[in-house]
Amino acid sequence: MPNHSGLAKLDKQLQALNDDLKDLGATDMLKQMRLQIRRPGWTTPAELALVTAGIASMRSQAQGLARQLESLSRASDMVGE
Repeated sequence: MPNHSGLAKLDKQLQALNDDLKDLGATDMLKQMRLQIRRPGWTTPAELALVTAGIASMRSQAQGLARQLESLSRASDMVGE
């Protein structure tokens, strides 16, 4: 890697993002939620609608992030060609 402070900072940011994504994937919160929602009386129809909307939003964000990472990776491959 060229001796350039901007590139070193970018490299650290990429590693931090990688670590953040690993940490996010390592959590068992969603597994716990899947158990919680099966408890009798867990929620009302309104609360179910709110949680469902929240999960749909989170999935959309995760899918968008995956697309961004894929596009960034493809564009990065093109640099210097």
